[in-house]
Amino acid sequence: MAALPGAAAPRLLLIPSKAAEAPGPAAARHLSVVLPAGADPGLPGMETTQPARKRQRLTHLSPEEKALRRKLKNRVAAQSARDRKKARMTELEQQVVELEEENQKLLRENQLLRERTCNLVRENQELRCRLGLDTLKTEEE
Repeated sequence: MAALPGAAAPRLLLIPSKAAEAPGPAAARHLSVVLPAGADPGLPGMETTQPARKRQRLTHLSPEEKALRRKLKNRVAAQSARDRKKARMTELEQQVVELEEENQKLLRENQLLRERTCNLVRENQELRCRLGLDTLKTEEE
């Protein structure tokens, strides 16, 4: 079969079969489908296989160039780590400020509640005294 100039080559798609869902030795089976050139592989459950990308070899670089490249990558990585550390410190400092503000708010609220409790205890005592006096007056009559 001769390829036409400008025509795309057929693609191989792997489709998991129903047997692949079952446990056992046949679980690794896939159905192979060859799509004609220009066919849409966008059907559900279909995946195109692409070759894995490999890292570029550095054999063409001299030892000095390799060392320079390594130093540059290390410098970039170190700066990135410093930036992440600075961002984390800023975030933690902001959290400290927020927690201190919340703590002050809770301390004020606690103080107000203590004062209110004291006032209520005092008022309760006064009412008990009044009731005690009122009961004495009614007993005398």
